Amino acid sequence: MNGIAKILEFLSKPINFTILIAFFLISLILTLMNFLPKVILDRLHITWFLFNYSFVIFIILIASFFFLIVQTGAIVIKKRDDKKFGENLRKNKDKLFEDEEAWKILIVLYNSHPQARELPYLNQKVKLLQQFGLITPAVNNWRTDPFNPSMPYILQPEAEERIKEELKKSAEF
Repeated sequence: MNGIAKILEFLSKPINFTILIAFFLISLILTLMNFLPKVILDRLHITWFLFNYSFVIFIILIASFFFLIVQTGAIVIKKRDDKKFGENLRKNKDKLFEDEEAWKILIVLYNSHPQARELPYLNQKVKLLQQFGLITPAVNNWRTDPFNPSMPYILQPEAEERIKEELKKSAEF
């Protein structure tokens, strides 16, 4: 029973989708060979195999079809969730670029670019900018004041490009 559980676990992983397709296609071809004339089956020397193992091949066909349906459903759901997550992430990044305090922090970092700039570690806007991938800490450890901790941060390339676009737009007006 342990071996069957391991096989089912192996087949149910999303990375093995191509293996499932191969199982399904091979078992489908072998099942459809049952409908060929006996003369052709004798020439292929597959009559004995199909006679003895048709039932097993049919079970593999049904099982692989079931797993393909489940995997396809999981892939569709994951793509839909990823799309929603991406839209939500973009919306939150746009809100941060519209936020006055976050914009000030981004401009300070942009003006000192490519050098890192110390920012308050416990500032909400700094945390949000870091969480949404617009800035990143320049170092892992930094000696700082325990009552007012600060850390050097740098801009991510995405934020730098967006700031350049925003500054171009404001310069055109």
